[in-house]
Amino acid sequence: MSQWPRDEIERAFKHYIEHTRYCAGSGNWSRWAELFTEDVRYYSNGVLIWTNREEVRTGVVEYYSEYPFNHVVDFALNWHVMDEISGRVVFTMKVIMDDPGDGSDFSEDVLIHINFAGKGKWKLQEDYFNPDLFSRMAEDWIEAKS
Repeated sequence: MSQWPRDEIERAFKHYIEHTRYCAGSGNWSRWAELFTEDVRYYSNGVLIWTNREEVRTGVVEYYSEYPFNHVVDFALNWHVMDEISGRVVFTMKVIMDDPGDGSDFSEDVLIHINFAGKGKWKLQEDYFNPDLFSRMAEDWIEAKS
């Protein structure tokens, strides 16, 4: 039996996606941390990198403030699956950089797993991506921009 109704998890997930897209479009990444509980655990490629909401806030703001990732302007949801019993959602999103001026597309996919904590918050996030593909995308974007 689920701890939360499916529609509550679905609403929270929809908010997660909309809020992520808002933060990317506005550049206001500080607000993104509000999606999580104070004791969130955040992993990247299997390594624990942040152990609370304020570490997530600081880390995400730093990451998306640095060139060239300060040119990430949107995220697009590709697909998702939800396990309402455990409150888990697994999905992929396309990380989209702005047009460098030549009309080309610079984006890469990231696989994300989040665990619901209730009250619209998430208690765990795990991101899985290929660092080589992201590095190549950034390098190619920089070359196209110059």
